[in-house]
Amino acid sequence: MKAYPVGIPFEFETDLFVGKALLRVKGLANSDDPEGDKYFSGRCRTYQHVIQGRFKEEIQVSDL
Repeated sequence: MKAYPVGIPFEFETDLFVGKALLRVKGLANSDDPEGDKYFSGRCRTYQHVIQGRFKEEIQVSDL
C-alpha cells in the first residue's frame, strides 16, 4: 500500500479515475505541510479532503 502525503497536493490514478487530491488533518504531527494548521485556525474543522480529476470512461452515477 502506498503512503500519500498529508497537507500537500498529490497526483493519483486508478483503473477508472485520474486526478489530484489534497488531504489535511488538524494537529497531525507527521504532516508534510508544517504550515497546514493555519487552514484550521479559528474554525471547528478537523479535516479536509479535496479531489479533482476525471473518469477515464463514461460511468453511470448509479454505479458509483
